[in-house]
Amino acid sequence: RREKAMKSSPLATTAAGTTAAGGAAARRLPTVLAVATCMVGLLHLDGARLLGLRAPLEPLSTSLGDVESRRGRTPLSLSTRRRLDERSSPLELLLRVHPLLAAPAKCPRVAPVFRPVPVRSISHDTASFLQGLVFHDHVLYEAAGLYGKSSLRVVHALNGSVLRRNDLRGAEPSIFGAALSRPAARYFAEGITYWRGKLLMLTWKSGSLLEFDAFTLTLVREHTHFADQLDRREGWGITNDDNWLYVTDGSHKLYKVDPESLRVVEKIPIVGTRPLSTRLARSRPGAPTELTRLNELELLPNGLLLFNIWLSDYVGVYDLRKRCLAGWINGTGLDASFSKLRRRGACLNGIAFDETTGELLISGKLWPVMHAIWLEPQQAADSWPG
Repeated sequence: RREKAMKSSPLATTAAGTTAAGGAAARRLPTVLAVATCMVGLLHLDGARLLGLRAPLEPLSTSLGDVESRRGRTPLSLSTRRRLDERSSPLELLLRVHPLLAAPAKCPRVAPVFRPVPVRSISHDTASFLQGLVFHDHVLYEAAGLYGKSSLRVVHALNGSVLRRNDLRGAEPSIFGAALSRPAARYFAEGITYWRGKLLMLTWKSGSLLEFDAFTLTLVREHTHFADQLDRREGWGITNDDNWLYVTDGSHKLYKVDPESLRVVEKIPIVGTRPLSTRLARSRPGAPTELTRLNELELLPNGLLLFNIWLSDYVGVYDLRKRCLAGWINGTGLDASFSKLRRRGACLNGIAFDETTGELLISGKLWPVMHAIWLEPQQAADSWPG
C-alpha cells in the first residue's frame, strides 16, 4: 500500500519526471557541448563579424561607383564590384581605387601634389584627440591621446560610432585587477598598428610600447623604455609591412624595428622637397630639406609610406623601396567648416587604408568627421604616372 501511495503521489510523479528529464538531458549533453564548442570556434575565428565590429561593404561600393561616374567611367554594379573585391589583392585594390598612388618608376625631381576629394564623410568623436588610425580586416581601430583621456577604440567604419573602448585600463597597477582599475593617467597614447592579433600602441614621453589583444582590447603587456633607443626618446607614429615595424619620434627619422627583439635596426632619414605653398621649410622653396615632425604613419601594399606632419595640412608620400619622397597630399580646407578647433590643438592627423575595400580614410585631432577620399592631381611631376 505504501508503494502504491508513493507512486500515486504528485511529489513522486514530479521526482520521477525530473529523473527521466535528467536522463534525457544527460543523453543530449554531448550534442549540446558540441554545438557550444562550434559556436565558440566561430566567435573566435570571426568575432568581429558576429559582434558587428566589421562594417558591411555595400555603402562604400556605392560611393566608389559614384566616384567612377564623376570620372566619366561607367560605374560597376554592386554585385560586379563585390565579386571583383573578393578576388582582388590589397595591391590590386589600391591601384584600381587610387591609381595616383602607384609607385613611381623613378624618384621625381619635384614631388607631385594631390588633392583629396571626399567620397563620403562619417561622424567622429570630437573628444578624441586622434593619434592613430588603422584598419585590419575591415575593422577600424583608433587611438586617442591626452593625459587622463587616452583610449584605444574600435570604431564603426560607416557611421563612426564607438563599438568598443579601453581607457588604457590595466596599464595602471591595481589590486582589483585590470577591469576595475582607473584609466591610466600617466600615458599619452600615440600611434597604433595591427601586428599578428595584437595592437601595438606607442606612448609619448613615458617611452613605453603597450601591447593589446586586438579583439578584446585588453592590455597584454607593457614594453617599458622602448623609446629610450630613439633619438628623442618619444613615441609618435607606428606602422608595419608584415616583416618590420616602422616608428617615428617627431624628428625627421624613420626607425626600422625588429618586431621580435623590439630593437632598432636602421634609422632612415626622410628628406625631400616641401610643397611650394607651405611655410614649414626654413630653406628656400623647392630645396631638399629634412622633413621634421613626422607623426602618424600608414604603409600601403606597394611600399609607399603615408606620413602626417604635426601641425601641417599635408600628408607625405614616401617610397620606402627607392628611399625617396614620392609626393604630397594637400589636405588644406578639409577642416574649413570647423577651423576654430585649431585653437584647441585640432589638426590633420590620422590616415588609414582598408585592404578589403580599397578605402582611404583621413581625419584629425578633435575633428567631428572622417573623410573617405580619392585623389586627383594638383601639381604634376615629370616622373609620376598620369
